[in-house]
Amino acid sequence: MVEGKCPLCGKSIPVDPQTDAGICPYCSNAYVTAKALQGQSSTPSPNSIAALSDRCTKLCQAEMFNQAAEAAETATRLFPDDYRSWVLRIFVFSSTPDFKTPYPQDWVDNAAKLYRLSDKKNPRFEKWYADYQRWLQQAQRAVDLCNKLDASHALRLIGCSHLEYGHASRETIPCGNALDGYQSKEYVAKTRYGRWIDSTRFRLAPYCGIVLDVTYGEHDGRFHNFQECFQRKAYIVALEGNLVDALPELERAAGR
Repeated sequence: MVEGKCPLCGKSIPVDPQTDAGICPYCSNAYVTAKALQGQSSTPSPNSIAALSDRCTKLCQAEMFNQAAEAAETATRLFPDDYRSWVLRIFVFSSTPDFKTPYPQDWVDNAAKLYRLSDKKNPRFEKWYADYQRWLQQAQRAVDLCNKLDASHALRLIGCSHLEYGHASRETIPCGNALDGYQSKEYVAKTRYGRWIDSTRFRLAPYCGIVLDVTYGEHDGRFHNFQECFQRKAYIVALEGNLVDALPELERAAGR
């Protein structure tokens, strides 16, 4: 085996000179041994970062977000040590309609760490990273303040339009249906029948944005061996505006 270069993705690969062709272990495309040994390609590589970036941009403009995500995932698979591949994946993630959620933290960490190891300066990336870290800190502060307030009041302050529940096909739920109309825990304990809200907690989550975890408690006195049980539901909070914009109102309400 000798070292060659894949004519398609450009990665350094082991090449057997005794064979006419092979399969690249990185991009899984077939290559001609002679071209791999020469490090040449008769056509531009369709799997370079530049080509994948152009492809993602066109797919996002065409609102073909699933295909764009596949192309971005290919970039991080072929070039896991290049910060630009992780930036591309973040770009596609944030191009979906109504994007208001934190990025997956490992993508951001990978991009930042690899950028620091690169020998090139990119002021545009540095500004984006600083702005994102600032937004993330403000968003987390808003969530922390929400957890100091009554959940119904916090939802009104942050501009909640509705809650969503479920995975593949999310169910739209008016805010009041999830939080209002339940009996107090003391009343349910006294009557040994009914349902109450035991606890609520707001949190930030990638892919979802702000999430409200609600734990419901329930008594049912119709059975002889009555038992208290609990059920937790995670609701995605759909906002009319930006969570960070509600910070001043949240701080006033929390007395901060």
